[in-house]
Amino acid sequence: MKRLLLGGLTAWALLASPVAAAVIYSENFDDGVFDGAVAGDAVGGLGGGVSLFHVTGNFPASGSHALGFVRNETPGGTPNGTYAGNATGTIYSPEVLLSGGSSFALNFDVANFGRGDVFYDRFDIGIFVGGNHFVRASTFPDYASLGAQIYAQGNGYNSITAMIDDFAGQAIRVYIHYSVIGVTGQDYAGGRFDNLTIVADPEADVPEPEAIGLFALGLAGVAAHRKRARR
Repeated sequence: MKRLLLGGLTAWALLASPVAAAVIYSENFDDGVFDGAVAGDAVGGLGGGVSLFHVTGNFPASGSHALGFVRNETPGGTPNGTYAGNATGTIYSPEVLLSGGSSFALNFDVANFGRGDVFYDRFDIGIFVGGNHFVRASTFPDYASLGAQIYAQGNGYNSITAMIDDFAGQAIRVYIHYSVIGVTGQDYAGGRFDNLTIVADPEADVPEPEAIGLFALGLAGVAAHRKRARR
């Protein structure tokens, strides 16, 4: 009897245990570099943040580094830099294959610690596939009408999740785009981007209804066995 009950509970534990969502791509920049392809501006190391896009130890969301977007950032005590003239840059992740038949979520943390212009200077993130850019989140207000997610402005990080199920079965790259329009020389810490992940089956950590049904069936069987044993 004890063996039967133990077996039923073991089966339930195996069936009802959460199936962990699978992280199929992750970049937190904590190794001091970003392994991606770049267009429009070079990605540098810490080295003073001369490049617009650069990995920086200033203001990470977590860990020790984040991706920055401001020119001539000074490491350490004076972490702000400058936007000088019109500047634009787009950076791409390595290629990631999204297998068919799964659900996918793009997760990231983003902050803007100051911009030269409230409206025109903007940040976009999305999916690059087939030579096209598909916006998934943006600071640019006009993208709201296209259904893109717009993150809240403020002095801290915002955690964003964007579903990318429509790209299942394709090899994609995540792209990050900044554009600064207008001549500005103010002292800004600039944009920060951190903790990028692509997760397959992000809701898979919920026990399936079938598992709950099987557990109930198993308990019914244990009860029936005990009833017969008493006769």
